[in-house]
Amino acid sequence: ALGRLQDDEAMQSAFKQYVERPATLCIPLMLATFSLGNGAAIYRPDFFDVPTDFWLSTYWLLLCGMLIYLLGYGSRALLVLRRDPRSRRIANVYLFASAAGIVACAIRIITAYVPPLQAVEGGTLVWFFACTCGAGFAVASAHSWRIKTRWFNGATH
Repeated sequence: ALGRLQDDEAMQSAFKQYVERPATLCIPLMLATFSLGNGAAIYRPDFFDVPTDFWLSTYWLLLCGMLIYLLGYGSRALLVLRRDPRSRRIANVYLFASAAGIVACAIRIITAYVPPLQAVEGGTLVWFFACTCGAGFAVASAHSWRIKTRWFNGATH
C-alpha cells in the first residue's frame, strides 16, 4: 500500500523509521523475555496453553503490541487507498483482515494478564481471529495478484 502512495525514497525512509527501528528494538526484547519466563521453561503443543508468568506476559505484550502497531500503520495507508474506487474492494479486505489481527492480539494481551480468562478462553478466540487475519491477507493478496496479471492472459505469442 505504501508503494502506491509514496515514491521509493520516501517509502524507504518511512519504512526505516516506522517499521525497521521499532522491530530492531522489539525483537531482542522479545527474545529476552521469552527466554527468561515460561516460554522457554514449559512446553505445550499449543503455545497459547503455556501458563503466563511475568516474563511471558511481557513477551505477549511486546509481540502483540508490535503487531497491533504494524497492522495499524498499514491500515492508515489502506484507508487512503480505499478512496480510489479501483482499490476499494482489496483495501476493504485488507482492513478487515487487519482488524481481525488487532482483535486477536488484544485478546491475547488480555488473557496473558488475566490468567483466569486464559483458562476459559483456551486460545480459541485468538486462533479464530488470527486465522481470519491470515486468510484475509492471503485472499486479498491472491486477488490483487490476479488483477495485476490480467494483461498476461490477453498476450499473444
